[in-house]
Amino acid sequence: MDIATEFSDVGAPPSPDPTNRLHFYPKTDIASLETVREASKSISSKAPVMYGLVNCAGISPQTASIINSDEAFDAIMAVNVNGAWNVGTEYLRYLLKTEEETLATTPTASGVSLPIDPPSNDAGVSKVTASMVNVGSAVPTHGFADLAAYTARKHAVLDLTRAWSKDFALKGVRINCLAPGTTDTLFSGIPSHRK
Repeated sequence: MDIATEFSDVGAPPSPDPTNRLHFYPKTDIASLETVREASKSISSKAPVMYGLVNCAGISPQTASIINSDEAFDAIMAVNVNGAWNVGTEYLRYLLKTEEETLATTPTASGVSLPIDPPSNDAGVSKVTASMVNVGSAVPTHGFADLAAYTARKHAVLDLTRAWSKDFALKGVRINCLAPGTTDTLFSGIPSHRK
């Protein structure tokens, strides 16, 4: 689905110029690590300094069955979990590489390169130098009928966020998970009996 086309079909204003440095959206299959890496290189060439990432993509095939097909489950996990992993780890690798390059080329007063240390304020608390927001859902905390595969996916993103936030907090990277509730959109396709 081309979201820009979908939005224009329902009367939404056109998206910003996709060649604009601040509004660059390379078409990417996030389930494929190779295409995510290519997109990351493309983004880095247009915006070499990245302070944040919003990791927001997903699919939720609607079926008449309470049990998704194995193929649907695999597709949900490939896009929603592997995609979050692929995009998130590429961004975190970028941050680690940037940190190493910056520290390796930033001499102290004595001319010696700084050790890899998290930036901190006067109280010794790490300063936030970059952020990542993973978009999850309220689904894992409440559970909804007919959404077992989707719930598994959202739980994976929540726990991935928890682990990454602990791994990268001392490096000055804030990682949060946004957990919105159900919203009636074209994506959600909420059946009328549930509205």
